Amino acid sequence: MENQSFPSDLSKWTWETIESLSDLNHPENTYLEYKQYLQYPGSPGTTESEWRQNVEREFTAFANASGGIIVFGMRDDTKPRPFEPPEHDISQTVKQYIHDTIPIVQTEVTTIPTPSEDTNRVLVAVRIHEAARKPVATSDSSFYVRINDQKQPMNREQVESRFVETDRRQQAVRQLEMELDTFVETYEETFCDYRLLDQPPDYHLIDREGLKEVFRENTHLYTDERTSEIIQSILAKLREIDSHERHYGRMLNGVVFNPYEDRKQMNKKTRMQFRDMVDKLYELVQQLCEQTDIQTP
Repeated sequence: MENQSFPSDLSKWTWETIESLSDLNHPENTYLEYKQYLQYPGSPGTTESEWRQNVEREFTAFANASGGIIVFGMRDDTKPRPFEPPEHDISQTVKQYIHDTIPIVQTEVTTIPTPSEDTNRVLVAVRIHEAARKPVATSDSSFYVRINDQKQPMNREQVESRFVETDRRQQAVRQLEMELDTFVETYEETFCDYRLLDQPPDYHLIDREGLKEVFRENTHLYTDERTSEIIQSILAKLREIDSHERHYGRMLNGVVFNPYEDRKQMNKKTRMQFRDMVDKLYELVQQLCEQTDIQTP
């Protein structure tokens, strides 16, 4: 949801965000949906079961696309209509709409109170994450996808393509996990106690090209802002190690200035710098695993 005029990070949503959407008359789009009611309003001509089914379809449509945000308490004309919060936890109200989806839609919920001290009315923003396993089915085994500002039923070809894409992603994630496993094992075996010897740094122990390739094959991970930031930092650190190895070779061959007194000092210093970079790379990999479902030993 990058390049949107509203934050994808729900912790950044405030009443000012709501006012901005309203003042700009910001329309619904591929990533944004407005719902006036969080609970069945007793609409004439629509049963509660039908109303709840419609909300469930909105959730699965976002999950089958690239994710998005539903703002409860906003009319289609972008006018805020805060409501009295339910007696029980709001997140539980949201979960009741998705507990029968297959697989379960992953969401985040935030409550946005009105600035007035005379009321406890709120709006609720719900972020729906893009599903890792597509397609997501509704409780009645239907499939929907978000296209522009509407949910649309998926045809057979779209459903089959989602299954194919899910298989490809799962294979790419498994390959990523294997590469990260290898890196973590190498780090724990060698770099936890990396000796500063009079020897060249062990650049060959870090399969930088292999790591870069698996991240290129897992572009779906970039849809989450925090995950994308971590991956970009990992790739930057890999490029830094590449540059460090090239510079070491140039110093060794006299192509660039060598500030060290002798080969022994140069090797110790460059090994120390290399170790520090690998330490940082390991920290970033741990952050990535904590942020995602990626598994390492």
